Amino acid sequence: MTSLTAEHADQRRLGDEPGGRGAPLRDRHRERWLAAIEVRTNHRISFVDAVRPVLGHDG
Repeated sequence: MTSLTAEHADQRRLGDEPGGRGAPLRDRHRERWLAAIEVRTNHRISFVDAVRPVLGHDG
């Protein structure tokens, strides 16, 4: 949850840049956008790996 909160705060800050309303964040800050997606994906994979044994789905 902390990473989503940080990602959201970063997007809000970047979205509030002067003159930044013309192009999407993914276009204006491509590298940062891709890095945020990678972090989110890694957290999701870690979560799924942690809960899979608890739910009885080891494979």
